[in-house]
Amino acid sequence: MTEARNVTVRAAGFLVPPEFPGLSSMTGGYLCAYLDAWKVSLRMERRIRPLDRSTCDSLVTKLGIARGKLDLKSGRKALNSLVGPEDPAMDPRLRHVLDNILSTGRLQDLATEAGLSPQRIRALISTTLGVPPVRLRHWARLTRAIEVLDQGLTAAALHGGFADQPHFTRIARRLLGSPPGAVF
Repeated sequence: MTEARNVTVRAAGFLVPPEFPGLSSMTGGYLCAYLDAWKVSLRMERRIRPLDRSTCDSLVTKLGIARGKLDLKSGRKALNSLVGPEDPAMDPRLRHVLDNILSTGRLQDLATEAGLSPQRIRALISTTLGVPPVRLRHWARLTRAIEVLDQGLTAAALHGGFADQPHFTRIARRLLGSPPGAVF
């Protein structure tokens, strides 16, 4: 894996924190597990963490990949030891925002529903989750879009709330480092 600072790191696998800037390439076959920023420990280190072969093999086994049947629950349990527990304790107002990020049109309306000012909700999202609200919304749209990716990129883009397929592809490339067809 090559970081923006032109540092090459070699390992069997990597843990990459949400919104880690500057990854430019990964070579060879690899497994990517994208975790929602709010579902990992808020204390997760903001650096790439290399994983040894036995850890990677254990994750692949627990995810059920070799058996051809994904076991996400077991895989998540295995990841807990590396990234912290799912759904860490958080401010209920922030939980409201996360639950409704796509159902409410404007951040101002969402902030009002949560009983906060738009400035305070922006600060709460950024400081707690480490991502700005616009990225949070993009991630939620991307997550929704991949639910129907098997129906094609245009259908997925519309389902996710993107303006069109190129918009979906741009956001996927920005957040995942690759277009959606190459990742999923």
